[in-house]
Parts: sequence; C-alpha cells; structure tokens
Amino acid sequence: MRDNNRSDRGEVVKMLSLITQIGITVLTTIFLCVLTGIFVDKLFGTHLLMVFIILGTLASFKSVYLLLVKVGVVGKDRDSHNEQENIETDIKEESDDETEGP
Repeated sequence: MRDNNRSDRGEVVKMLSLITQIGITVLTTIFLCVLTGIFVDKLFGTHLLMVFIILGTLASFKSVYLLLVKVGVVGKDRDSHNEQENIETDIKEESDDETEGP
C-alpha cells in the first residue's frame, strides 16, 4: 500500500515539474521575442512589435509541443508508451495476486 502511495506522489511531482517547465518555457520565449521586437522598433524606427509577439507565441507553442513529445505525453510514441505501462502494470498485478494466494 505504501509503495503505491509513494508512486502516486512521484507522479504528482513529475506532473507539477512538467507544468512548471511549460510555464517557464512559454514566458521566456514570449518575453525574449517582445524584447527583440522593442529593440528592433527602437533601432530601425519600425512598428514590428506585434509581429514579434506573434512569433514568440508560435515559438512557445512549438517548444511546448516538443517538450511534451520528449516527455511522452503526446506524439507518435504515446500509444507504445502507454501500452508498455499497461503491460508492466498487468505483470505487477499478476505477481501480487500470486503472492497473496487463497
């Protein structure tokens, strides 16, 4: 019972760190693009800040997607990853059932 509780806590910590990493990625990417837009506007006297905000937003979406693919939450390997987890869970449950006995 305790091992299950610890694994649940570990899973919660992993998800919280993933959410934090996603937030930092989005904020940093957009912030850097806004700073670049302000710099370009002042340097050349243009009004391209909105373009850089849009580029920053698109870049942050791409970064988050790549992060989620790397972690295995989305993407091509998601089905095979979930299938492997299901197999491991089934094996563990079968071994637990055998040790309990009648």
